[in-house]
This record gives sequence, C-alpha cells and structure tokens, in this order.
Amino acid sequence: MCAGLWQGNHDGLAAFLAATGPAALPDAAALLGLSLRAELRLCRGAGQLRRALACLTAMAAGATERSALTGLPCWRGSDSFMRPSTAGAADTL
Repeated sequence: MCAGLWQGNHDGLAAFLAATGPAALPDAAALLGLSLRAELRLCRGAGQLRRALACLTAMAAGATERSALTGLPCWRGSDSFMRPSTAGAADTL
C-alpha cells in the first residue's frame, strides 16, 4: 500500500487512517509493519473482538509481532478486515 514508507511508521499511519473513518480500517490493517498494539486498536475500532482477543493473547504470551497471531487457532483463515458495508452485527473473522 505505502511503498517506501518505513515499517516503523506504519502504526502512526494506521492510526491516521483509522481516524479518517471506518472505511479506511481495511487499508490500515493491510500495513505490514503494524505492531500487535496497533492491530489491537484497529480490531477494537472495527468491532472484531475475536481478533482483538487474539492480539491480547499473543501479547500476554510475550509476542510483539503480528506473525505470532497466525499460530493461534482463532486466527487461522482470518487475515483481512471486513469492509464496513459488508460487516454484519456479528463479530466476523
């Protein structure tokens, strides 16, 4: 998405995108350099509580990178945010 932007700046860019509105959440989540803490904030903002719980579980286990999430059973097959127009009332993965 942002070629040439250092991954250390992705948390800040994700926070900016999330502040612009819910339609930007999928784009913010697509940034590769997000920390678990930034992922957690995006999940909470999108109402994806299972993803947020997966972030908390990984952080409690001492993980700091998003790659730790792929090993959690509740995360498998869940690598994209739903667009607000397609997200239902139920928590989606």
